[in-house]
Amino acid sequence: MGDVKKERFTPGPWFYEDGCVFAECDKCGDAVAGIGNAMFRKKDEEVANMRLIAQAPEMYALIKKLHKMMNEMKWSFDSCGVNRKKVETVLKKARGER
Repeated sequence: MGDVKKERFTPGPWFYEDGCVFAECDKCGDAVAGIGNAMFRKKDEEVANMRLIAQAPEMYALIKKLHKMMNEMKWSFDSCGVNRKKVETVLKKARGER
């Protein structure tokens, strides 16, 4: 798989509160993410966006496990539009790799 960049993002779990996403390990600290121009969005859309962002660490971990499993199984076919290359590409994007 080549050189893998170190995961530099804030470890999860994350949670949503008052328009921001915080890391559970940093409850009293700075927000991990927030939505700019939230005043121009509908409240339900803002909440949905923040919930999605808050799940990023868990989704990343699951995709990483899926990729490992696919490699161990030497998964070489495309199933429902999912293949090892697509999964690997998503992980690289999350780590800031090209």
